[in-house]
Amino acid sequence: VNIASHDPSSSLSPINGSYLPDEHITQAQQVFDNERDVEPLPSSSNDREYSTTEKIKQLCSQINGLTVSQDQYINGEDPVFHEIKSLESRNHELEDRVQSYKRSSEQLNSQVNEQRRQIIQFQEQIKRERTELANKQLLEQRSLKEQLEVHIQTIGILVGEKQELQSTVSQLQRKYEIKQ
Repeated sequence: VNIASHDPSSSLSPINGSYLPDEHITQAQQVFDNERDVEPLPSSSNDREYSTTEKIKQLCSQINGLTVSQDQYINGEDPVFHEIKSLESRNHELEDRVQSYKRSSEQLNSQVNEQRRQIIQFQEQIKRERTELANKQLLEQRSLKEQLEVHIQTIGILVGEKQELQSTVSQLQRKYEIKQ
């Protein structure tokens, strides 16, 4: 992080051209203060080298810890904050998707209900038409039966008249033959 992007209202302080959170500055100052308070050991130079080497390792370890902590901050913000923002964004996307699916589901349910309503209407219409057709056929059958009965009666009358006429013709022929 460079100095130019530093926000003066944030809780970061500059160290060697970089900004660290105040809590890390405090830790670093404590490490350096502790190093000044350590008395050199009155032993051989090997022990002193070991002690100095050990101190340097400890300092490096603590500085590395601070560096790792510093690297975790992105543009002066905690990575947990970024993770929360990312999760909130993902949550919002998922909420939008769920709402979209709900709307689609509602539309499809509405279409299904409309189709069901139409099916019921068509079934009722078919039932009415079948009933009307059956009634119409029944009326036509009755009418045809009546006509058939009339025709049968007419045929019966005509057959009866024909027999009478034949009988009359036969009688006239006999009378004619007798006269002749």
